[in-house]
Amino acid sequence: MIEDFRRQFFPNTEPHTLTLEITSDDWAALCQIIEENEWERDEGLRYILAAGRAYLQTSAEMAHPDDPEADRVPEPQKSQREMIDMRGQLAVMKYRAFHYMQAVRILEMKLNASEVETDLLRKANEKLRQKLSEQQR
Repeated sequence: MIEDFRRQFFPNTEPHTLTLEITSDDWAALCQIIEENEWERDEGLRYILAAGRAYLQTSAEMAHPDDPEADRVPEPQKSQREMIDMRGQLAVMKYRAFHYMQAVRILEMKLNASEVETDLLRKANEKLRQKLSEQQR
């Protein structure tokens, strides 16, 4: 019976696990929305993801230049859509900048370690040259 239900309502549907990194600012904003709506965390994240997907699909459908309805979208809705798009793009750019900043920090630490090691090797090399020159005298 349950298998019939699954086949009827969820054909060819399998669960997927989503793992991604976001900034603490974005996480705090998501948690606030989830808390305000009294959702369970996973439920809230699924809802927000689905709402974003629905928004993007609706925006894409409304933005088709062939669609005669596209010109009928009121200006405030167009402005609102543009603002939401820009916020989404800003969130992605902020995450990328944060990620690159972390990469730069790691590279700087590696560079500093390499410079210290190079300095130590040069000093050791100089000491060995001095010993060699003393032995040759």
